[in-house]
Amino acid sequence: MKLGTYSQSSTDIPATTGAYNLTAIYRGPPDQHTLITNIQYFGGDDNEYVQLFVAPTNTVISGQTPTTIAGLIAVTWLNNTGTALGITENQPSIMSSVMDKFWSNQNSIYLPAGYVLCAACNAENAAALNFRVGGFALE
Repeated sequence: MKLGTYSQSSTDIPATTGAYNLTAIYRGPPDQHTLITNIQYFGGDDNEYVQLFVAPTNTVISGQTPTTIAGLIAVTWLNNTGTALGITENQPSIMSSVMDKFWSNQNSIYLPAGYVLCAACNAENAAALNFRVGGFALE
């Protein structure tokens, strides 16, 4: 497979989203696999943790938790969003640094056609948490 068109999404996990409620942060094309190569985030609460998941095609994400979706796969550990560390809109953090540290040097996510990349926080958040995700369609 070769790299095709690059696409990006920007999504917020809104303030007051409940603990472990999933939010879709990137939807792959319905007919092409995607190689996600960049994930940036900022916002959220001090000492808030977020985890990323891959959900199957045609899954309803809104209002669901990791235990309510059959076939959901965790693709990261719980990671501290680190607003206390100075992670802001002007100084965002990148998930790829987390990928290198926790994913045995895997620095991308293979997203099957139509699958959805989701995020969930470990507690209800007082501040929105923004994700910007980018990846290449695979041809």
